[in-house]
This record gives sequence, structure tokens and C-alpha cells, in this order.
Amino acid sequence: MNDQKLKEVSGALDLQTDLWWLVMMFTGLLSAVLGGLAFEESGAFWVWLSVLLRTAVVMGLQQQPWGSVFGKLFWFGLVAGVFEVFADSLLAGWQAGGRIYPGGGVLLASPLYMPLFWALAITEFGYAIVRIYGLVSKHLAGEMGLGVSMFLGGGIASVSTAAGEFLAVRAGWWSYQPGKSIIGDSCALYVVLAQLFNFFLFLPLFGRYLSCPGTRVYAALRYGIIFSGILFVSLWFAHFISERGS
Repeated sequence: MNDQKLKEVSGALDLQTDLWWLVMMFTGLLSAVLGGLAFEESGAFWVWLSVLLRTAVVMGLQQQPWGSVFGKLFWFGLVAGVFEVFADSLLAGWQAGGRIYPGGGVLLASPLYMPLFWALAITEFGYAIVRIYGLVSKHLAGEMGLGVSMFLGGGIASVSTAAGEFLAVRAGWWSYQPGKSIIGDSCALYVVLAQLFNFFLFLPLFGRYLSCPGTRVYAALRYGIIFSGILFVSLWFAHFISERGS
């Protein structure tokens, strides 16, 4: 893989971009805590407030010369988020451990906010993975640095998802039908595994997106759709190995 563009993007990240990333992460976490623990029965209010505030932050950051990475990640993630509704429909259709959205779906089985929700998750996890790559590649060159970054990125995404699942269910954003891999009625193991597989493959795909010779719109459409396809397959495979026999 030609990682020159990836190195350029990761090399431009610094404490300023890290702090804005933390603002986005904290906003998402705070909304889940408030919706799940402090203001029960108002989960929809907090999830909408969270996704709109974080989207506004990204729109502002991408206008700054030092914040273009957020725009690159967001538009890639938004395309993936739009096409993610097909994976969400798969997830909601399972009898064993299927996800249930209150009020049903608007976009197939998904609430209207889910494309933005996914776009922001990809932006935030993606930033962390690219940042890790920038740090690791200074000490481990070539394929070794890439492999370590991919492994760490998948691990961070899966651990964060496990914690987020608990809060999301408490906030009433979604729930799960009974299944073999539903831990404590709140955390779907197959969703955590799917995120591990999904974000393990994020870095090489994002590197190709950055290096794509076409327009930014073409690159976002091409690689965003591919990433949503990876998510679809990851969810199916993770559900198959964790719920087999249910």
C-alpha cells in the first residue's frame, strides 16, 4: 500500500486536533450518560442533540487549515453511514439478538439519525486510528507499523463499542432481543466483534481513499460504500459465530 498520503495526514495531527477530538468524544459520551442515567425516557432528545452538535463541530473544524482531517474522515464516514442502513436492516431482522429501535425504523429499519451517528463514530474512531498510526510509524516502519496500528485500532473500537452499547441501551436508543451473545441484556457481543473486524480494516482502506486520484466526491463514494460493505459482512460473520445454534 502507498502510505505517503496517510503519513502526510497523520503527521499534521497535533495537540490542537487531539483536543477537538476529545471534545467530540466527550460530547457523545455525555449525551449517552445523561440519556441513560440522569434523564431517563428522554434518550431521543440527547442522541439528536449529540449528533447535531458534533456534526456542527466537524463542519467548523474542516474549514480550518489544520482541521481538514476531520472533513476527510466525516465525508468518508457519511457515505458509509448512509449505506449502513442495509447492515442495520440485517441487524434488526435477526430473531436471536436482533436490535430493536423504539418506534421502528424510518430508513429501512434505522432511525433517521443513524447515518450521522455512524459518520461521527467513523470520524472519531478513524481519527484515533490515524493518530496511532502517525505515532507508531515513527518507531515501526512499513508493514509492521501498519499492522500494529490496525490491531490497536480494532481493539480501541471494540472496547469503546462495548461501553457505548451499555449506555445506549440504558438511554433507550435501542435494545436487543434475547440471544446467546447478549451480555447482561445490554451489550451484543456480535456488535463488538463486528467493530473489531471492521475497524481493523479501516486504516488501509482510508489510506486508499486519501490516495485516490479521482475527485473527493468520487473517493468518498467509492471507499465509503466499500467500508459499509465491510461492516455488513463483519456483522453477518460476527452474528453467525456468536449466535450459531440460537
